[in-house]
Amino acid sequence: MDVVFKDLLSVFAQEFLSVVLPVLFSALAGLVVVYIKKGIDQIKANVSEDLWWALEQAASSAVKAAEQVGLQEEATDKLSYAVDYATGWLKMRGYKIDLALIEAAIEAAVWEELNKTNPYKNESLFAEQFLKNNIEDDIDEDGAG
Repeated sequence: MDVVFKDLLSVFAQEFLSVVLPVLFSALAGLVVVYIKKGIDQIKANVSEDLWWALEQAASSAVKAAEQVGLQEEATDKLSYAVDYATGWLKMRGYKIDLALIEAAIEAAVWEELNKTNPYKNESLFAEQFLKNNIEDDIDEDGAG
């Protein structure tokens, strides 16, 4: 009887997680988007337009350079490389910017780069499409659709 209960519990846990995890990940992705947008807005509010342009250019160039170098290590190695690259890029042009600000700009540039290929840039469109696809999949599996 104990083995049957464990098997039943295991099946229930698998089914429960297969339903709950996609919803949680979608919600988490939405929170990340909001957090990054808020951070970008805070950065923009604290720097001049000229400095923001230079920071955007440095971060964008640094992200592309880190990808081209082909660092196979952890993401922290790419971030370190990108920060060093951006710092050098800015220093050559006479800008001295706090490293935390450079890191934040690089994170924003990475996010922007990732979303260039994202067909669901609008989070609500993503959620709507996700639910529609899952409902259609459920209907197809049940044979009702």
